[in-house]
Order: sequence, then C-alpha cells, then structure tokens
Amino acid sequence: MSNQMLKYKFISVFAILVMVPFVFFGKTFAQTTVAAFNVSCKNNTSIFGLPTWYEFLPMRQETIQGDMGFNTSCVPVINNIADIWLIVAAIIEILLRVAGIAAVVMIIYAAVRYTTSMGTPEVTAQALNTIIYSLVGLLIAISAAFLVTFIAKGLGA
Repeated sequence: MSNQMLKYKFISVFAILVMVPFVFFGKTFAQTTVAAFNVSCKNNTSIFGLPTWYEFLPMRQETIQGDMGFNTSCVPVINNIADIWLIVAAIIEILLRVAGIAAVVMIIYAAVRYTTSMGTPEVTAQALNTIIYSLVGLLIAISAAFLVTFIAKGLGA
C-alpha cells in the first residue's frame, strides 16, 4: 500500500471523526429527558439535535386542570403574522441539519467504498470525490444552519 493511499485513508477517517459531532450538536437524549420533567419554557431539541418547528417562537407556560390534577406545559405563541417567518426559519434549519446528517452518511459510505476499492483507480477516484463533495456539502450545511439561527434569533428578539 502506498504512502499516498495511507494518507487519504487517514484523512477520510479523521474527517469522519471530526465532522460527526458537528452534526449532532443538539442536546443529548438524557438532557432532553431530564428537561421534560422540569417544566420550563425553553426550546428542547430531539435526540438527533433537530430543532422543533417552534424553535424561535416565544413560549408561554400554561396550567390546565385535568382529571388527575394540574398539568403545566409550554405552548408556542404567535403574536403576529411576522412570526410565520420564525417557523419557516426553524423548518429550514431542520432541513439543513438533515442535509448535514446525509453528508456525514455519504462520507462514511465513501470511506468504506475507498477502503474496499482494493486499489482500483476508478473506484478510488470516485470515493475520494464523494468524500470531498460531502465535506463541502457538510461545511455549507453547517454554515447555513448557523446563519439561519443567527437571523431567526435576531427576528425573534
């Protein structure tokens, strides 16, 4: 095995190990579960770090009397028609995070394809191109998600 192939394998494995945490930068399952028992009107994310559709909307705490006593929950508040853009921003952020997850899956797929190519030049070149394009896509998705979050928090303030 040549030094260049070892170098590309190292780069692909390193890219996978470095980029995976950036896709899953939301709250963990344990944090979300603990937060569910403490009723606070903070926006929670799911296990994959995907935001809710009401991520940027203001929240209001409501207490409802039921058969088994009082139940306190948080509900999103839409104050005016401009708050629709906050919902659109949250949906765009969800789609961008899904794109980031897809890019990581493609990086893993290309890395496996690269390591199983057994030195075939065409397959090796295709796998390297897939890794490069997936890394570019992941970088764009992460940058766009941060930009959408920045803009939406500015609109919601």
